[in-house]
Amino acid sequence: MTLLQLRYVIACVENGTIAKAAQAMYTSTSNLSQSIRGLESEVGFEIFHRSNNGITLTEKGTVFLEHAMKIQLEIDTIAKLKEAETVNRFSCTCMHLPYCYMAFESLCRHYEEKDNYLLSIDVAFLPKCIEAVQMHLSEIAVISMPEVIASIECQRIKDQGLSIQMLAEQHLNINLRADHPALADNTEGQSFELSKLHDYPYVSYHSSADDVIHPLDFSHPSYCPTEAFNSKKQITVNNVDWKARLIGSTNAYGIGTTGPEQWAAQYNWKSIPVEGARSFLYYVYSDRYELSEPAHYFINYLLKILEKNPT
Repeated sequence: MTLLQLRYVIACVENGTIAKAAQAMYTSTSNLSQSIRGLESEVGFEIFHRSNNGITLTEKGTVFLEHAMKIQLEIDTIAKLKEAETVNRFSCTCMHLPYCYMAFESLCRHYEEKDNYLLSIDVAFLPKCIEAVQMHLSEIAVISMPEVIASIECQRIKDQGLSIQMLAEQHLNINLRADHPALADNTEGQSFELSKLHDYPYVSYHSSADDVIHPLDFSHPSYCPTEAFNSKKQITVNNVDWKARLIGSTNAYGIGTTGPEQWAAQYNWKSIPVEGARSFLYYVYSDRYELSEPAHYFINYLLKILEKNPT
């Protein structure tokens, strides 16, 4: 039995159906259903009655829910004690965002002379970022979403009892090598025909093994303009540095924000705006707790970087 399974049960009760609970918890319906089935097998009784009209608690399930909610409350209390014990404790889960790495580097330099600190950063896709804050594994999450899904996902995050604040509005760009052959006949300021990229590979963080999660990332092929994307030529990576290196050293191209100017110079790539395509950068946190001093430092430094690198 895990805390996540207990949260799944609570989410099912709050949302009325397994499908809606899965959406709220940023997981697939099959994954959540299997997790609850496994929990029922472990405890030896059914927690839910299942029908075409949805789910209802069994008699034992009602008692189980009461205890699950008490456990969640106790976990929240323990998390508060942990945060109170270590003043300079900070953890962040972010998407593949170079600005976050720069802010974290500054945070580490700021605290390296201190006697008491524990700082950590992890990289994940949007659902895992949100889950990390829900499960108190991270104090904040930094996420980026294409405009087309932003309003829906923001509301879903708020429905989970989390707070979300915008950091910046960003333009989505085609990123490619500065001396890419597709740019051979293109002069500065001239509109770029995306169809010129059709014969070149597209590089993203997408994995076909998990289409439920990855469409929430703007590097997903579904966000690539159709005139440019060639499904027969794809490269996938799970590291922002590898993606930048590939774009700067091969004929591959990708979609993303402009990124820090020094990265463009370091990796020899150029950004071409995709007309009408925007994304929004946010940080997510639980308003049950006050943000720590390191969290405020991290967020403020991140804002400074974004001001210096408008996109």
